[in-house]
Amino acid sequence: HVPWGKLVRSRTVWMLWLQYFCMSYSWYFYITWMPTYLRESFPKLGMWESALLNCIPLFFGGLGSIVGGFITERISHSLGSAKARRLMGSVGLASAGVMLLVATRFQNPLFAMLAVGFASFGNDLAMPGAWGACMEVGGKYAGSLSGSMNMMGNIGCALAPMCVPIVLKAAGGDWNVNFYTFAAVYAVGALSWLFIDPV
Repeated sequence: HVPWGKLVRSRTVWMLWLQYFCMSYSWYFYITWMPTYLRESFPKLGMWESALLNCIPLFFGGLGSIVGGFITERISHSLGSAKARRLMGSVGLASAGVMLLVATRFQNPLFAMLAVGFASFGNDLAMPGAWGACMEVGGKYAGSLSGSMNMMGNIGCALAPMCVPIVLKAAGGDWNVNFYTFAAVYAVGALSWLFIDPV
């Protein structure tokens, strides 16, 4: 019997759900609309160049998860586990938003995609702390809490691909407006970490 009433009354649980929604909403652009963005923003790119550039966010994201776990472990000795996770979550998502804003300033596709890659890296810096917090906060109900957090993320994953063309149409085809939107969503996720007690 999962104590859903207790979980739903917890600010930490709501903030875990919110940060994961924000993380997933913005991240899903990398695996859905990114090829279209590259093709429309940099029409001179060849097929192979575009394919290689599309790999950058996923590669950097994988590195971010690994690095995030190592850094959190190191700084938790001096800051404590709660502060370390909170710091990595906030810094990771905030830096992801900033790097997406930086990406809008580049006319060179490689530099733009490296900035997006660093945004993905920041996104995944927050990932280990989110799943670790589910284990700590959920206790023997960690599976249920993790599943509910993942479900909130999947709602973000479902909404993002639908919202991108709507925003693009409203912005007159300016892809930067979508990047501004993703950066704002990342900022909400970063702020939500300040209200999470991840242990």
